[in-house]
Amino acid sequence: MDETNTSAHEDVTIYTDEEWRNSITAKLRTFYLTIGEFYAIRESVTGYRALIITMEEAAEVIQACSKELRFNDNREALSKEIGDLLCMINILIERDLIDQNWVTSNIALKKEKLKKWSHLFSSQ
Repeated sequence: MDETNTSAHEDVTIYTDEEWRNSITAKLRTFYLTIGEFYAIRESVTGYRALIITMEEAAEVIQACSKELRFNDNREALSKEIGDLLCMINILIERDLIDQNWVTSNIALKKEKLKKWSHLFSSQ
Protein backbone atom coordinates (compact mmCIF):
# COMPACT_ATOMS: atom_id res chain seq x y z
CA MET A 1 0.00 0.00 0.00
CA ASP A 2 1.22 3.48 -0.87
CA GLU A 3 2.26 5.51 2.19
CA THR A 4 1.87 9.02 0.67
CA ASN A 5 0.47 11.82 2.76
CA THR A 6 -3.02 12.75 1.53
CA SER A 7 -3.85 15.50 3.97
CA ALA A 8 -6.20 18.29 2.90
CA HIS A 9 -3.33 20.79 2.92
CA GLU A 10 -1.27 18.90 0.39
CA ASP A 11 -2.94 20.67 -2.57
CA VAL A 12 -2.34 24.16 -1.18
CA THR A 13 0.30 26.07 -3.12
CA ILE A 14 1.95 29.17 -1.76
CA TYR A 15 2.72 31.69 -4.51
CA THR A 16 4.96 34.71 -4.52
CA ASP A 17 3.32 37.84 -5.94
CA GLU A 18 5.01 37.31 -9.31
CA GLU A 19 4.04 33.63 -9.44
CA TRP A 20 0.45 34.55 -8.57
CA ARG A 21 0.31 37.18 -11.35
CA ASN A 22 1.78 34.72 -13.84
CA SER A 23 -0.69 32.06 -12.75
CA ILE A 24 -3.64 34.43 -13.11
CA THR A 25 -2.33 35.66 -16.47
CA ALA A 26 -2.08 32.06 -17.71
CA LYS A 27 -5.60 31.30 -16.51
CA LEU A 28 -6.97 34.46 -18.11
CA ARG A 29 -5.23 33.61 -21.39
CA THR A 30 -7.01 30.27 -21.25
CA PHE A 31 -10.15 32.38 -21.60
CA TYR A 32 -8.47 34.58 -24.23
CA LEU A 33 -7.97 37.54 -21.91
CA THR A 34 -4.87 39.41 -20.91
CA ILE A 35 -4.61 41.34 -17.67
CA GLY A 36 -5.06 44.57 -19.67
CA GLU A 37 -8.18 43.21 -21.33
CA PHE A 38 -9.52 42.13 -17.94
CA TYR A 39 -9.09 45.66 -16.57
CA ALA A 40 -10.62 47.16 -19.72
CA ILE A 41 -13.67 44.95 -19.27
CA ARG A 42 -13.88 45.87 -15.60
CA GLU A 43 -13.66 49.57 -16.46
CA SER A 44 -16.31 49.25 -19.17
CA VAL A 45 -18.62 47.53 -16.67
CA THR A 46 -17.91 50.31 -14.17
CA GLY A 47 -18.65 52.88 -16.89
CA TYR A 48 -21.84 51.05 -17.79
CA ARG A 49 -22.97 51.16 -14.17
CA ALA A 50 -22.09 54.85 -13.87
CA LEU A 51 -24.15 55.63 -16.98
CA ILE A 52 -27.14 53.69 -15.65
CA ILE A 53 -27.01 55.54 -12.33
CA THR A 54 -26.71 58.84 -14.25
CA MET A 55 -29.85 57.97 -16.24
CA GLU A 56 -31.68 57.15 -13.01
CA GLU A 57 -30.62 60.46 -11.46
CA ALA A 58 -31.71 62.35 -14.60
CA ALA A 59 -35.13 60.67 -14.36
CA GLU A 60 -35.37 61.73 -10.72
CA VAL A 61 -34.63 65.35 -11.75
CA ILE A 62 -37.45 65.12 -14.31
CA GLN A 63 -39.82 63.83 -11.64
CA ALA A 64 -38.78 66.55 -9.16
CA CYS A 65 -39.31 69.24 -11.83
CA SER A 66 -42.78 67.87 -12.51
CA LYS A 67 -43.65 67.89 -8.81
CA GLU A 68 -42.38 71.46 -8.47
CA LEU A 69 -44.67 72.51 -11.32
CA ARG A 70 -47.65 70.63 -9.86
CA PHE A 71 -47.28 71.47 -6.19
CA ASN A 72 -44.96 74.51 -6.12
CA ASP A 73 -43.32 73.30 -2.89
CA ASN A 74 -40.68 70.88 -4.06
CA ARG A 75 -37.56 73.08 -4.24
CA GLU A 76 -35.66 71.17 -1.58
CA ALA A 77 -36.26 67.84 -3.32
CA LEU A 78 -35.46 69.41 -6.70
CA SER A 79 -32.19 70.78 -5.32
CA LYS A 80 -31.29 67.37 -3.90
CA GLU A 81 -31.97 65.58 -7.18
CA ILE A 82 -30.01 68.12 -9.20
CA GLY A 83 -27.13 67.71 -6.74
CA ASP A 84 -27.29 63.93 -7.21
CA LEU A 85 -27.20 64.36 -11.00
CA LEU A 86 -24.26 66.80 -10.79
CA CYS A 87 -22.45 64.27 -8.62
CA MET A 88 -22.88 61.62 -11.32
CA ILE A 89 -21.73 64.06 -14.00
CA ASN A 90 -18.58 64.68 -11.95
CA ILE A 91 -18.02 60.92 -11.64
CA LEU A 92 -18.38 60.53 -15.42
CA ILE A 93 -15.76 63.27 -15.87
CA GLU A 94 -13.41 61.74 -13.27
CA ARG A 95 -13.60 58.37 -15.01
CA ASP A 96 -13.00 59.92 -18.43
CA LEU A 97 -16.39 58.79 -19.68
CA ILE A 98 -17.12 62.36 -20.75
CA ASP A 99 -14.80 65.30 -21.35
CA GLN A 100 -15.03 68.24 -18.93
CA ASN A 101 -13.91 70.74 -21.59
CA TRP A 102 -16.62 69.54 -23.95
CA VAL A 103 -19.22 69.82 -21.19
CA THR A 104 -18.09 73.33 -20.26
CA SER A 105 -18.10 74.54 -23.87
CA ASN A 106 -21.55 73.05 -24.44
CA ILE A 107 -22.90 74.85 -21.39
CA ALA A 108 -21.87 78.14 -23.01
CA LEU A 109 -23.35 77.08 -26.37
CA LYS A 110 -26.64 76.09 -24.74
CA LYS A 111 -26.87 79.46 -22.95
CA GLU A 112 -26.40 81.24 -26.27
CA LYS A 113 -29.14 79.15 -27.89
CA LEU A 114 -31.47 79.83 -24.95
CA LYS A 115 -30.82 83.57 -25.23
CA LYS A 116 -31.76 83.39 -28.89
CA TRP A 117 -34.70 80.97 -28.83
CA SER A 118 -36.28 81.20 -25.37
CA HIS A 119 -37.59 83.86 -23.02
CA LEU A 120 -35.40 82.74 -20.12
CA PHE A 121 -33.06 85.71 -20.54
CA SER A 122 -35.58 88.29 -21.82
CA SER A 123 -35.76 90.14 -18.48
CA GLN A 124 -31.98 90.60 -18.34
